[in-house]
Amino acid sequence: MPHFVVRIIGKVVKVSHASIEQTDKGFAYWLARPFLTEDTRAKLQKAEAILIPREGFRDQEIPVFPVRTEEMFQFVRDELAGKLNVDIAIEDSEYKELALHSALLIIGGFVVTALAAPLVVNVVSEYLNRRLFNAPGSDPDKTVVRFELTIEDRVGDATRRMQVKYDGPASQFQNTMQSIVANQKNITLQDAPRIVGPETDANS
Repeated sequence: MPHFVVRIIGKVVKVSHASIEQTDKGFAYWLARPFLTEDTRAKLQKAEAILIPREGFRDQEIPVFPVRTEEMFQFVRDELAGKLNVDIAIEDSEYKELALHSALLIIGGFVVTALAAPLVVNVVSEYLNRRLFNAPGSDPDKTVVRFELTIEDRVGDATRRMQVKYDGPASQFQNTMQSIVANQKNITLQDAPRIVGPETDANS
């Protein structure tokens, strides 16, 4: 297990290159979006992982996805075929990609169940490895990756939604995200500052 230190500051958990906080934007939120048809909502209800768009980005009237999201979606879907039901929260006719600065790599975010989280993170990490580590001239240490993952955990009548935002070098994406999802049950969002994780270091 990689060294994993979590600090809770207020209600936001801080990890190296990532933050974790509560959110109300889980499965129900995305199923209720007005740009979806009833047929699409019915499909999404069966999904354990949903690729989600960015709303209100740079005053765009319709939701948008980062460039090459379709490529990543197909990769994740193919790799998890027979293991997870993966879908996307958009109509085919409304799908739009938005290209950004090449030094910043924004990849599509997901809403996932707690059980699906490790599988999705592993496959997204593999996608990044193939896209960056094998590309001529690419430098994973200098390429900044932004990625959002909302993990919804339902226990009895209670539902916890934890949003993880990664913003850091591509070279550290896999270890950081795998550590977070592996320790998701130990992360408690509350006012009192504390440290959690298999290894703690109050001075790190």
